[in-house]
Amino acid sequence: YQRRVREAVVSTQSTGSSGINAEYGKCSRLGNSVRIAEKCSFKRSFIGNRVEIGPHCKIVDSVIMDDVKIEDNVSLTHCIVSKDVIIRNKSTLKDSRVCDGFEVPAGSEFVGESLVTDSEIPNMMSF
Repeated sequence: YQRRVREAVVSTQSTGSSGINAEYGKCSRLGNSVRIAEKCSFKRSFIGNRVEIGPHCKIVDSVIMDDVKIEDNVSLTHCIVSKDVIIRNKSTLKDSRVCDGFEVPAGSEFVGESLVTDSEIPNMMSF
């Protein structure tokens, strides 16, 4: 299992990311076409397909769905990030959920939040 993760990181390097220096736990899993910049760490996390992770990011105990972009210096702990999400520079999220299509502004700090787009609010009210 650890070997598959290691191969995914190596294949990421060959697709254009340069200077990869990422730490990862053996309980983590990477999808296809994941791009990881240098000095990132992820532990006990699932990273979906076509995810881009910028430099100096830390992802712990989190699930990142497909087509997500995580910019520089982002920290995610105990989070669920749905598809088509952008998390801007220097954001910190803990115990939070980010719904489809949401863009987290740069420098944001959220703890225990559900971040949704305006179009998702009516769907949440029906519960």
